[in-house]
Amino acid sequence: MNERPANNEGYIPTDIEQYSNCISHLFLFASSSLYHYFDLILRPHYRTVRHGLHLIDRTSIYVYIAASYIPWIAIKQINDYFRLQCLTYLTAFIGILYQWAYHERHKTVETILYITSSVAPSMVIFSKPIFDQDDYHDIYCLASAGFIYLIGVVFFKLDGIIPFAHTIWHFHVILGQPFTFSFWLQVKMQTKIA
Repeated sequence: MNERPANNEGYIPTDIEQYSNCISHLFLFASSSLYHYFDLILRPHYRTVRHGLHLIDRTSIYVYIAASYIPWIAIKQINDYFRLQCLTYLTAFIGILYQWAYHERHKTVETILYITSSVAPSMVIFSKPIFDQDDYHDIYCLASAGFIYLIGVVFFKLDGIIPFAHTIWHFHVILGQPFTFSFWLQVKMQTKIA
């Protein structure tokens, strides 16, 4: 575990944290791509394989959500760091367990779990009464990505109603990604400057 940075200092992730960030992003996009590819060619014949890949795809969404928040929570001087970290992992874990137990059975509950796991950790924004000037870029990036993802959820729910709604959802995920990347780029720049 890395040490918490002092005020106005950059976050220095450990090698394992860097690897976990890379793996979570790779896992998200690779598992989703594999699921959709194999769903296209295997759907009529291999339902078990398709189902397993779909569960991995859904699991990776929760892993990605948690991986997007945890570093930001770690960077800032947050009093409730441990509780926020637990909340982030808990909401992701509940979502994953729910997917594996009730996959595709209760769509509204699935959506509520996605939104809860996405929004609950963002409460960190309200845990610090005064922000440094550098915090606004971070908040802008996280809020912009979150807003884009939430708009995407609307299309995710309109699958089968609007043509290509699921594809539009995927584009929202892709559009939100640069904001997360911009945040990480600034963190790396601050780390090199400090």
